Amino acid sequence: MAFHLNKKFFLTVVAILFGMALLFTQESKAVDCPELTGYIGQLPPFNYQDKTGEIHGIAVDALLIISERAGCPILKKKLEFIPFPRAVHDVQYTPSKLVFALAMTPERRDKYQWVGPFDSVSSGLIAKKSRKIRIKSIKDLSKYVVGTIRNSAPADFLHNTLGKGCGQIVSLPTNRQQFEMLELERVDLITQSSIAAPRILAELGMDSDEYEMVYVLRNIQLYYAFSKDVNPVLIKRFNEELVNLKKTSKSGSSEYDSIVKRYVGVGEMSIVE
Repeated sequence: MAFHLNKKFFLTVVAILFGMALLFTQESKAVDCPELTGYIGQLPPFNYQDKTGEIHGIAVDALLIISERAGCPILKKKLEFIPFPRAVHDVQYTPSKLVFALAMTPERRDKYQWVGPFDSVSSGLIAKKSRKIRIKSIKDLSKYVVGTIRNSAPADFLHNTLGKGCGQIVSLPTNRQQFEMLELERVDLITQSSIAAPRILAELGMDSDEYEMVYVLRNIQLYYAFSKDVNPVLIKRFNEELVNLKKTSKSGSSEYDSIVKRYVGVGEMSIVE
């Protein structure tokens, strides 16, 4: 009798395990691999377009690796550099798209599917050193005109903090326009990241030593944001492969660290204490 019960229990367990394995296999086979188009903004060293039109960056290289390992390779030729406001709009309203690097703000949380975070940056207010501008609290911004990138996380943050009717915030489409208006003193401050600003200035032929970050707004975590139609199972795989990419080995570093080392050369912008 005991043997019969044990045998019955054993067969039940085997059946359950077989069913789970079959379900996992079916899940892995059932996921369609769409031809994804990626949009990037100019956020060096994470993602940027060089003078020849080639797209590079830490986030670019990481994406190519994790998408390959997740079984749905994203081709570099399918990555496009377009104005940031259009990118976040298109990914929200058109299928099979992604944009990076993007911050997950409360306003954006439910509009996309997220992979990450893969890194973080300090986002703040940059001014010309010659202006000697000092910001002690966010309330001090009422005295200044601030240039932001339309639809960016810092722009959303300032609008929510100061009010959308605040006339001191100027929305701009590109980093170039931000820095050109700052140089000409048509705006007093601009929102940028401490790591990207020196690289953007170098590309524009401007001296980063003439600028400084006078106030840190927040530390922003960076993500890949996918359109809502992409299969959640695929999003899960991408996240799992990103975790594996960032996993520290016995040597004390990760594959992601190796990617970062290829791009780190220019330091971050000085931040006023």
